[in-house]
Parts: sequence; structure tokens; C-alpha cells
Amino acid sequence: MSQAIQHNSQVMMTRHPNFLRTAEALRPR
Repeated sequence: MSQAIQHNSQVMMTRHPNFLRTAEALRPR
């Protein structure tokens, strides 16, 4: 189950590289 979730996350990261930037912007400092 967790393997599928990890794979899903990798696919999302690959398709949406700006997701990390969005998370960084939304992360409280």
C-alpha cells in the first residue's frame, strides 16, 4: 500500500515540478 503511495507521489512530483515550490511557499516560516 505504502509503495503505491510513494509511486503516486513520485509521479505527481514528476508531472508537477512546481509542487515543491508551492509547498515551500505555503510552508510557514
